[in-house]
Amino acid sequence: MPVHAEVEGGIFQNQFRELLKKALNMGIEVVPLKVIKEKLDIKTLPIRKYKMESLPGRHSACAV
Repeated sequence: MPVHAEVEGGIFQNQFRELLKKALNMGIEVVPLKVIKEKLDIKTLPIRKYKMESLPGRHSACAV
């Protein structure tokens, strides 16, 4: 689940802290995307085309 600092780090800060506490108590490892990327073998990942589209609830286009 991606986390957006501009939302969770601001108006939902208390809820975000609770979510992190619960995740850690469940044994879920919380790491930055950089850590995940470093574990991947980029050469073996599948590649697919994407396009930019507007999605409900998003203020700008997203890659889909």
